[in-house]
Amino acid sequence: MTISPIKRLAIGILLLASALGTPSTGLAKISKLPPDVRAALIEPAPPRTIARVKNLPPGIVAFCADNHGRMAEAGQNWHVTETVLNDTLAFKRLIWAVTKNNFYVVHYKSGGIAHGYHILVATIDKGRTVLVWHAIGNGPLNNFNDFKNAPTSDPLDDERSYHR
Repeated sequence: MTISPIKRLAIGILLLASALGTPSTGLAKISKLPPDVRAALIEPAPPRTIARVKNLPPGIVAFCADNHGRMAEAGQNWHVTETVLNDTLAFKRLIWAVTKNNFYVVHYKSGGIAHGYHILVATIDKGRTVLVWHAIGNGPLNNFNDFKNAPTSDPLDDERSYHR
């Protein structure tokens, strides 16, 4: 497959901008998000909102769910602390989710001694769900645009290893 000189130049500029850090988006300050994924997520096309956990692919939910495979819908009751008052409730709750360019971006909250505000990026490749990136923030992000600008308002930490 031959790539035209213009496409090659565009790809080179995107990769260079990703490597140097792009001041126009907060995602530039995140260290472990692959440059090609970053480029796919910041392009102008709008993402498609996924409003319910049940509308996410099971493999994506498995990355976000608690140890019992549960994740509460946005606004639903859930375990806010580590104290189990109702064993039917999940320890994690969806805040929002989108899909864009074959990537799923899921923002969810985990309960416990300290709340965690997670952002997870995953994709499905040849029927297999692949974790691409994960970070934790200090508070909830209202939507996908807040995620793209997060480090300017709420730095995301992608240095911690992912744990369920």
